[in-house]
Amino acid sequence: MTRSALTPSATTAESNVSGPAMRSSIPQPRSPVVAAASGFAAGIVLDAYFPVSLLTWHALLLGGWMSWLVAWRMGRRRTAAYLLCAACLTAGGLRHHWSQSISTADNIRLFARESPQPVRITGRVISSPEVIPKRDDSFPGTIPHYDRTVCEVACQSLISGETSIQVTGKVRLEVNGHLLNIHVGDSVDVAGLLSRPRGASNPGGFDYRTYLQRRGIDAVLRSDFPDAIRKVDTAPLSWLPRQKLAALRGECEQLLTNRLSPRVAPIAIALLLGDRREVTDDMQTAFVESGTMHFLALSGLHVGILALLLWKTCRLLHLSTLSTSVLVVTALIGYALLTGSRPPVVRATVMAAIIFCGQPWQRQGQLENSLAAAALCLLLWNPAQLFEVGPQLSFLSVLGIAAYARLQNQWRSPDDDDEPAPPKLGSPLAQQIGRVLHVSWMWIRDGYLLSLFIWCFTVPLIAANFHVVSPVGLLINVLLLPIVACVLWLGYALLFCGLLLPPLATPIAFLFELGLTALLSTVDIAGRWGWGHWYVPGPPKWWLGGLYLLLTAALFAPPEGRFNRWGRRGLLCWLVLGLAAPTLQPTDAKLRCTFLSVGHGCAIYVELPGGTSLLYDAGQLHDSRRTERTVENAVWASGRTRIDAVVLSHADVDHFNALPGLVEQLQIGGVFCSPTLLDMRQPAVAALFDKLSAANVVVRLVGTEDRLRLTDEVEIEILQPAADAAHETDNANSLVVSIRYRGREILLTGDLEDLGLRKLLDSKPRRVDVLMAPHHGSLNSNSHELARWCRPEWVIVSGGRRNSTAALETVYGSSATVLSTWNSGAITVTIDEEGTLTIDEFARR
Repeated sequence: MTRSALTPSATTAESNVSGPAMRSSIPQPRSPVVAAASGFAAGIVLDAYFPVSLLTWHALLLGGWMSWLVAWRMGRRRTAAYLLCAACLTAGGLRHHWSQSISTADNIRLFARESPQPVRITGRVISSPEVIPKRDDSFPGTIPHYDRTVCEVACQSLISGETSIQVTGKVRLEVNGHLLNIHVGDSVDVAGLLSRPRGASNPGGFDYRTYLQRRGIDAVLRSDFPDAIRKVDTAPLSWLPRQKLAALRGECEQLLTNRLSPRVAPIAIALLLGDRREVTDDMQTAFVESGTMHFLALSGLHVGILALLLWKTCRLLHLSTLSTSVLVVTALIGYALLTGSRPPVVRATVMAAIIFCGQPWQRQGQLENSLAAAALCLLLWNPAQLFEVGPQLSFLSVLGIAAYARLQNQWRSPDDDDEPAPPKLGSPLAQQIGRVLHVSWMWIRDGYLLSLFIWCFTVPLIAANFHVVSPVGLLINVLLLPIVACVLWLGYALLFCGLLLPPLATPIAFLFELGLTALLSTVDIAGRWGWGHWYVPGPPKWWLGGLYLLLTAALFAPPEGRFNRWGRRGLLCWLVLGLAAPTLQPTDAKLRCTFLSVGHGCAIYVELPGGTSLLYDAGQLHDSRRTERTVENAVWASGRTRIDAVVLSHADVDHFNALPGLVEQLQIGGVFCSPTLLDMRQPAVAALFDKLSAANVVVRLVGTEDRLRLTDEVEIEILQPAADAAHETDNANSLVVSIRYRGREILLTGDLEDLGLRKLLDSKPRRVDVLMAPHHGSLNSNSHELARWCRPEWVIVSGGRRNSTAALETVYGSSATVLSTWNSGAITVTIDEEGTLTIDEFARR
């Protein structure tokens, strides 16, 4: 019944209905695509955690669809709806199983091993070769890096000697240097080292193997020289569109590089094309800490701003609604292809296409259905996207927008105006000023409320995966949005004019540069605010999953239904549980000593009874940032944000070059070292202590027989060197630390060798349960005399691929077990309150 057909009495009765009754009488829009997408996603989760055979999924799918058809034909609509959701669930499970668990007998994965093997492979390049620029380590003394080129190759044959085997599957090709004259679609012959990608090696660490597997990549092929890749044949005509697209993308990147200054050009390429390879780590950290990373990472926001620009331009040109919709959708699809079809861009493009396709017929798409349709498209394309953080954050942001819109509609009566009119003032000028102020106030108010909803939806996931909470983003995001919109419009105009109308590009580039400079300055200032961000351990996955289930029920279930009521109550209890859980945990009486896997380097994280912690060394020969992230993740995985003491063994850079980065992310109680480490003639040592001084970290000098009083139950004693010792080499000056708890002893030796090792062996012999093999397992430091002096039960080598575990087994004998962090991943030694010692190898769980 329309409003004009209501009688006066009916209208009066309607106006007297209370708010909740009026809201319950409003018909709720249906969301059938949401149910289908939810079922499909549930099937993917089931197959990921509870896999069944392919035949079982086929049988379940057939049974589900047949049951739905029977129920539908019998007129049982509710039963048919449930059966349809079940059928979508089986379809999702089947799609995930097919993409992640099925491989042929000749897949290249079956020929790859953990240790790299020399091979020759022929195949076709299926992704544009991309140059990853070297990362200039700001810390002196680290081995220099080189540019690398990466691409994906679809394998065709594996050549060994005179034998050629037909193979299938994809490999990630990594080459030191630049690949010249190799393009997407070309057939190539590659000589390199084939290996399986490494899985997660440390607590909270990145699982590279799963990352590549979710992208359909079966192995890694590395080559040290570009000359080892030979082009066999050029790409056929069917690859011409992809080559043209890659060439256009390269022209766009070159245009931005030539027109802009070196400081802002990488940011412009990231904003417009989604390529962050040239953005420095410090700049990315500033965006993360200021809560504005969504501006830098290509997302639905960028697609929406581009769509708005195109729509307004077409309307100014007086194009018809149909022509405008076709042009906007076509341009968005082209932009998605140009930027590499990233999931957030694909999601936004699908949603925009649904909305714009309804515009010529004045049909408005429902936000939830559009979002679900985009999710279905992504999951059909690659089901593993469900487990990726980027797509998750993208969809959660839109869910926050949908939740805000739904709550607004629930609490707004149909008779209410959109907004109250501004107060009438005297003169026309005063009225105009009042209208402007009123509109500005409403825009700011709604912007902050919407930003709050998005922040509440995304911050738990960000804290769990990136361990940072940035409330400053709530303050500046709304204020920055107009600036970002103008900057993006100028950027899109620069690309258009630079390619088609070069004379107009110069003034646009000037304005674009000014806008980017202002944006970077704001981000840098916001990132430096001490109260603007905190690094946190992050919530556990089980709590995170429950939170989002209850949040969805509380905000999207029918407002008068029981799911909504129980969802809101459960959400409140769940939040209280999450806040109270850390305080309710009993005090842990165990000692855990974790030898982190950092390659050729050392980082040993010790969790002491009572909650204190110690770090022995933190460095790596090749990439200090990798060790920095490894230590941070280990500390956060233990539920901490503080390291009470850091012990540095000696002045070799691979034992301390991660510490300057750690003092920026974690609280450091103090640093302990021997006087011999204070050799300021070494640039790396001078840079280290400059960083510690700037961070106000206290440095204390220790020597033989000194003890660290971190807890009463654990004895931490310095065995070598003496405070006045000064051996010729840094390795000989290594600080040897003994950790004793409940009758057990762990001995940490650094790179001890030569005269320093002789001094230790001249002391009273001792019975050691766990020995850190000196100098990364070098046979020069690990002698039969050392084995007899300490008689270890376990010997642990902190080293890279070239370890000597087999040789060490002959040194320490059959009574000792030798392990390496390269083979075992992180190795955790646990001593409980009864003195029982256990060893856990992370990579072999």
